[in-house]
Amino acid sequence: VASSHTVSLEDGSTPFQVCSDDVSSGQELLGSAVTLAANNKVGEVEASKHYEISFVLNLKSTPSGWHSVMRFTLGGNNGKEGDRMPALFVRSGDPKLYIRSSRQGSMNDGCDPQLPPLNQDTTVVIRVADGEMNVLYDGTNVCKSTKYASPTVVTQPLLVYVGDQWYPSAPATIAHLTYKPLP
Repeated sequence: VASSHTVSLEDGSTPFQVCSDDVSSGQELLGSAVTLAANNKVGEVEASKHYEISFVLNLKSTPSGWHSVMRFTLGGNNGKEGDRMPALFVRSGDPKLYIRSSRQGSMNDGCDPQLPPLNQDTTVVIRVADGEMNVLYDGTNVCKSTKYASPTVVTQPLLVYVGDQWYPSAPATIAHLTYKPLP
């Protein structure tokens, strides 16, 4: 049974529906929890200009240096639009979840919310639509960027990794990863 809920943004902007429980119109890439590992490809998705990605993240620690959590990519690291659609990272000394996603004019823009609690399952939703990127933790909006009026449009499938080939993997698990195109 699909469910959705309305999210009111902190700045009072128009609420939207989050349908992260509805995988019938999205593509489920992972069910049960998987430990992140280098170059761990879990599938491919047909890219959409507007999308919603949802997953359950359990981050164990913030290790030294940059570490990959997840990446949707055309195949590159960070040199052209489509390399990060999005890519998620953590790094030591900075308690943020770096969410980088290509948009026209910037191949490495995004939103950087505070890290979710360590050693705890947190449902994360990343939504790019209506000119914005919104990031939610357990239904609460924790980051908003209004720079997505022109998100990157690609015609090739995106490769999906939980842990990529360019950075060490973050000490974490991901479960219930779903990619959902939006109108």
